[in-house]
Amino acid sequence: MKHKSSQNTSPARDSRRRGLALSGVLSVGLFLLAVALLYHALRDYRLQDILHQLRQVGGPALLAAVGLTVVKYFVLTASDALALQHIRHPLAYHKLAFASFVGSAFTNAATFFGGGAARYRIYSSLGLSARQIGEMVLFCGYTFWLGFFLVTGATFVLEPQLAVRSPLADLPRLETPYLPAPSVWITGIGCLALVGIYMAAVCLRRRPLTIRGWQLRVPSAALSAGQIAVTSIDWLLAAAVLYVLLPGQMHVPFVHFLGIFMLGQGAGMISHVPGGLGVFETILLYSLPGGGDAAAMTAALLLYRLIYYILPLLLGSLLLALHGVLPPSRPGGEISANPTFLSDVPD
Repeated sequence: MKHKSSQNTSPARDSRRRGLALSGVLSVGLFLLAVALLYHALRDYRLQDILHQLRQVGGPALLAAVGLTVVKYFVLTASDALALQHIRHPLAYHKLAFASFVGSAFTNAATFFGGGAARYRIYSSLGLSARQIGEMVLFCGYTFWLGFFLVTGATFVLEPQLAVRSPLADLPRLETPYLPAPSVWITGIGCLALVGIYMAAVCLRRRPLTIRGWQLRVPSAALSAGQIAVTSIDWLLAAAVLYVLLPGQMHVPFVHFLGIFMLGQGAGMISHVPGGLGVFETILLYSLPGGGDAAAMTAALLLYRLIYYILPLLLGSLLLALHGVLPPSRPGGEISANPTFLSDVPD
């Protein structure tokens, strides 16, 4: 009987493996394409040109970028607080703030450094069960996307004339190198409609959802609205970090920049390339006006990666090392249930 069951599940398992393999191949292909396009954009520049542009970035811009990044991580503590409220497992603020920062820093660099695993280990050390952590991560995950849809939708509706230039615009027979405004506006309406449908659903449905035997509580409308607002502010702050680093000749109205930024982030996430590396940069390099100075834009993007991704990751790693949050693993990969120092901190 067991052998028969194994045979029945084998096709589904093989199909999943093929899907994962295909997804991996596509991600690598998109990354290589992005690298080729970046090389094409920067082919006339030397490394010294980019280093020169890095030195041109002023101290006030760097301080503003660092400050906005700090504010962004502070705002994200509200996201974790709302998620903990949803699963009815409140924590003292200093505990959730620690978990939120370290988890978010690793999640920003997900796939390269296992953001999900870091977040799971931190919250399990704080007494949350695997089910609670899964429900919390799911809640944060879909509201992350809803915040993305809200900001993208509002921006595309307000600023449909994005003039996003295709990296393939130099190909012959391409009638226009830009996204047509009607398609941008319709995409924006579609994004806003998704948010509206979700809010209508949580207002109308009060019973838990059952998915593969798991019962998931439906968040209240107020909780959902709060979470979407927090993640929307998070997206605005993420864009602002790069905006303040732009060289003077590239400055455009923030709403216009925001539309291009969200498009680049969306393309990076859809590509499944870790952190959208290369894909995001390609969209920005080919879309923002700058008098053809790709070196200046590259310098801003490098600083953005450093301040927004790498520095928080290094700090998060240091906090993990100093405080020993990661509990020892038992044989077989099971995480020890013994609480770490965080569980002993008084509320």
